[in-house]
Amino acid sequence: MEVIVTHLGKTIKRARQSARLTQDELSERVGVSTRYIMGLENEKKLPSFKVFCKLVQALDISVESIFYPARTCTENEAAELHRLLLQCDSRDIAVLTDTARSLLKNK
Repeated sequence: MEVIVTHLGKTIKRARQSARLTQDELSERVGVSTRYIMGLENEKKLPSFKVFCKLVQALDISVESIFYPARTCTENEAAELHRLLLQCDSRDIAVLTDTARSLLKNK
């Protein structure tokens, strides 16, 4: 749980900065104080579930990136893979699925 708490603050800060938002602007969007955002980013504070959901939506954060921080695939890479998969037919999907399973089995 400690890893998630530490990673959550870093993820929020990185996403906020990527969105070119100040802590004041984010706090307005989410409906909390600037001090609350500072606590999340820098002091390992945990948001309520309601605030967590608002943060995820306001910053367009992948929930998977919060709960599985060790994964090396970035959101952009995952989005690119998703776009490519949407262009595949059922045969392509079957080949890709088998390939991915083989790659993961050999790790």
